[in-house]
Amino acid sequence: MSEISEQTRLKSPYPWQHQVWSRVEQSLQNQRLAHAIILAGPKGLGKQVFITAFGQRLLCSQPRDGMACGQCKSCQLNSAGTHPDLKWVLPEEAGKAIKIEQIRDLQSYLANTAQQGGRKVVVLGPVESLNVNAANALLKSLEEPSVGTHLLMFSHQLSSVLPTVRSRAQIVQAPMPSKEESLHWLSNLTDMDPQQLLELANWSPLQALALCDADVFQEKSSVNKIIGSVYTGDLTIIAAVSKLHKLDMMSVLHCLLDHIDHNIRGMMSSKARSGQQSIQKLFDVRDKTLVLSQQLQKGANPNKQLALEELMLLYRRAAN
Repeated sequence: MSEISEQTRLKSPYPWQHQVWSRVEQSLQNQRLAHAIILAGPKGLGKQVFITAFGQRLLCSQPRDGMACGQCKSCQLNSAGTHPDLKWVLPEEAGKAIKIEQIRDLQSYLANTAQQGGRKVVVLGPVESLNVNAANALLKSLEEPSVGTHLLMFSHQLSSVLPTVRSRAQIVQAPMPSKEESLHWLSNLTDMDPQQLLELANWSPLQALALCDADVFQEKSSVNKIIGSVYTGDLTIIAAVSKLHKLDMMSVLHCLLDHIDHNIRGMMSSKARSGQQSIQKLFDVRDKTLVLSQQLQKGANPNKQLALEELMLLYRRAAN
């Protein structure tokens, strides 16, 4: 619970989120805000912070300039991480599924009136972490929302969210900061080379910030180098898997996805038609990597070595 308590402290959107924040705030002012929202985009853009900050804005009794005031009783409760009308539904363990028992608990929570006499806010995510039973149980809350209740969700992989859930929520695309915004923001937070950090993090500012830890930076650099060497043919698949096999599987998959996305963007920016077949191969590897990632999140225990060998083989073939 200590991790959730820390995450619920009073938040503000990141600089690159202000434009989207203004649009959502305008929808609220015009009484057109959907009762359920999914903020979608790649990992590391600050979606959870945005959703949390907006939930706290909804609970604030004296908002100022479209933001939580930070001084009213609701804001004080949020600052302490103890607001009774802000409910969190997160995986009980990082990388695991959101279980049906958590959704049943959520439904009991929604059945009660707000303790502070105002709105009730639920922050849920990543939405793709819902297992099938949990997702189906959530549909009732999406179809029959309680008055004054807002379900604020975030997703790192919107394509992995059940269509029945997606169709019952307003999809808001999380903004990707420009390179200049990312460099400026990160340079104020670390003495390390922000350009190098961002390149290694596939230009995701929050993932780049996490790399400021020397051990994390070294592991990410090592995995990135191994995967890159497989793609260029400078390292055999057997040698690569023997190294990757010792590391956390989810970390390897996230790094592989970053590497794939980097290559896809590079090929798509090129006008050479010869790259179209390679792009399709990269998307095929990406799909398989996402499926494996989802299986791991839901508690699957695949043969690690065989899975890595298959992905590395497909990735190597995509380079041809």
